[in-house]
Amino acid sequence: MPPTYETMHPKSSTRNLDFLSGRPTITPRALGFPKFPILFLMSGSPTSNPGSDTGLASNLASGLCALFPLIGGIIFYFIEKKDQLVRHWAVQGIFFGGTSLVVSIVLSIIGAILIHIGILGVLLMGLVWFVYYIGWLILWILGLIKAFQGARWEYPIISAQCKKLFPKLVP
Repeated sequence: MPPTYETMHPKSSTRNLDFLSGRPTITPRALGFPKFPILFLMSGSPTSNPGSDTGLASNLASGLCALFPLIGGIIFYFIEKKDQLVRHWAVQGIFFGGTSLVVSIVLSIIGAILIHIGILGVLLMGLVWFVYYIGWLILWILGLIKAFQGARWEYPIISAQCKKLFPKLVP
């Protein structure tokens, strides 16, 4: 006897319409997940800090300051008044971003002058920009790692010089 529509699709099966009833037919436990999977997905760090003005965890706010050096540092410097780790990284972000901006402007001016030398000036400036960007990238990545770990770290040379120039900015 050939299969009919009724034998292939019995009326008692509502598997395709179970989403309307609010009952899932395939539960997370059937897939091998534990009973409370969200507890296993959470990390050990808190997601909020009630002792801060932003409500963010210290390492998250610090990481944002390091991720967006100048802008993030300025925003968190004016918003966060209580959390000293975030204030530290806000100042570090301002120092690193401001120094990067000044060095980029100076290198652009020097490049505009050296480009008139010819191919030697172009090659020299290309090398200088390459070394600058590699150094900037390494410092930026180190700052990101340290900030998201929640460690107090200062950019070498940059922080010491900026602390001398802007002593009132340091928390």
